[in-house]
Amino acid sequence: MFPFTRIIIIGLIFLLSVAGVSALSISQITYTVEQDGNGTVDMNYQLNSTEKLQYDLITKVLDLKSIGKKELEKALKREVQVQSITPESVQLSVYNMATIDSGTITTPSFTYVPVESLLEPSLYWIIQKFNIDFTPHISKVVFPDGYSESFTDAETIPVIVHQLTST
Repeated sequence: MFPFTRIIIIGLIFLLSVAGVSALSISQITYTVEQDGNGTVDMNYQLNSTEKLQYDLITKVLDLKSIGKKELEKALKREVQVQSITPESVQLSVYNMATIDSGTITTPSFTYVPVESLLEPSLYWIIQKFNIDFTPHISKVVFPDGYSESFTDAETIPVIVHQLTST
């Protein structure tokens, strides 16, 4: 283990012993489908000041940008470009997020992966201490004509077939 990583882990342990157990949960993910089938993903979560410090330490240990890109590409079976990651949000671009045929847009189904599948077994303690949950409270899919479908605490988002209305 690299000395810097050890320092981060020691810092996390200290912070956890002082701050107690915190939670990282996703409040909402919005998938916006564009006219050309490409789309954007906006993921929002809220952290208090202690959790922001913990987030900063976690990002020193984990490459969230690479992990997020890889896992979303696997889930959506599409190419993903990470636009930004902050302590409050993640913005991604997804190429060919939906298929379009004669004004009908079809989005793929996908399942949110458990956090454990993203980490090495030696880092599972992070999940337990931080109470990390990547299943969003609300998942929303928005189409170019303004139509949307929302799902609450859903681990799987189904295929959505939507006939566009003229705007």
